Amino acid sequence: MKIMLFSDSRRIGAAFAAADRSRTCVVIHKAVSNLQDTLSELSARSSINETVCYIDLGDFEGDIKRLVRKYREDSSVRIGIIDTRRSISDPGSLFHLGVADYLGPELLKVEIPVKRLTRALDFVNSSRQPV
Repeated sequence: MKIMLFSDSRRIGAAFAAADRSRTCVVIHKAVSNLQDTLSELSARSSINETVCYIDLGDFEGDIKRLVRKYREDSSVRIGIIDTRRSISDPGSLFHLGVADYLGPELLKVEIPVKRLTRALDFVNSSRQPV
């Protein structure tokens, strides 16, 4: 599993330390300014991907729901949300749009278990299977 953290804050990475130490995960930290190019590259691969792109809303200047809608049918793009400021009033609505994971401020205070991150990828992959 590959985790891409799009955040301009290095302290967000501390929550992903367990994944970074894991043999089954690769954690890549990128600036939010690289988000659009990276999502376009992933989308161009057009195959099921084992990558979740976590976007820090504190650094993202745009409409996150619009971005999620753009990629929701794309099997190569998985999006997770990092919401340190609780700016999303209804996190559940993001899952209806196809988001793989939502991390609020409480969860970011501790190391997130690798199993939880893997379950998020499994969840979104299973929800996108044809019926």
